[in-house]
Amino acid sequence: MKFTWKNMNSLEYNNVITWGIHIFRLCDSLKHWIPDVLKTVEVFLGGLGSKPKIPFFGAKPPKYQQKLSIDFIEAGTGFRWKERTPHFVNLTKYEVKSGDFLAITRFDGLDQIIQYGAGSHSGHSAVVLEVDGVLSVV
Repeated sequence: MKFTWKNMNSLEYNNVITWGIHIFRLCDSLKHWIPDVLKTVEVFLGGLGSKPKIPFFGAKPPKYQQKLSIDFIEAGTGFRWKERTPHFVNLTKYEVKSGDFLAITRFDGLDQIIQYGAGSHSGHSAVVLEVDGVLSVV
């Protein structure tokens, strides 16, 4: 199979040369359509609430959703997230400065769509900003 792209400007051409072309195979047959739709829904379904301790509707994406999100990024980009031991870091106001960048990833499906589309390893970005002596995350 051969594809031909026409009328590409220099920016588009350089983007293809730098990043390549990514192709996702979508529904390959009708018999796979329902399982594919269910798997897609499963990637986004979970962690919908604001209470951390409630199963499924709690604030944290469930383990199955985290695994599917990690698998999606690996299939789409080749990058594999590695599990780390969680630990709490208590930073003082002297260690956090205005302008510090925060890269945020939540394995809820949405961040993975952002990661894939942006070519990033984070879903959202934030920065620490000091206004009138008060540090805020924006």
